Amino acid sequence: MFAALLAPAALSLLATTFTEPKERAKAFGVFGAIVGAGAAIGLLAGGLLTEILDWHWCLYVNVPVALVAFAGARALLAPGGRHPDPHLDVPAALLGSGGMLALVYGFSEAALATWWAFGALLPAALIAGVVVNAGRAPTPQGGGAGARAGGHAGLRPYLM
Repeated sequence: MFAALLAPAALSLLATTFTEPKERAKAFGVFGAIVGAGAAIGLLAGGLLTEILDWHWCLYVNVPVALVAFAGARALLAPGGRHPDPHLDVPAALLGSGGMLALVYGFSEAALATWWAFGALLPAALIAGVVVNAGRAPTPQGGGAGARAGGHAGLRPYLM
């Protein structure tokens, strides 16, 4: 799951960092080699863990990686300041989370019922609510450069 979220971010970082076509091609080649090697090693390591120990260890293997990442972040990153006006957009959080929950439920029930059953219409209504709410929000969700564009720039976190 984490790799599925991290891969598009890494690819966009590569695309914006390497502007010359030759450098960009080399960066994408290195990225592809690392992804391929990681997939192969992950399958082998997962097979070894399940054969030698138990399948639960495939989940526990992320704990040391997370601890190393946390320690590195504490050591290398400077503490950031707080936003002067923290704001939680509760309707957006509820609509976005409810829409994703209803979408997963709708997909799981689509095999047993029709696509236009309650399980398929509810996610569409909730996601439409996210779009309407993002247009009305005083500060677009997600911040960053897209927030300056105004309008529906706040939909970026929901679309990733």
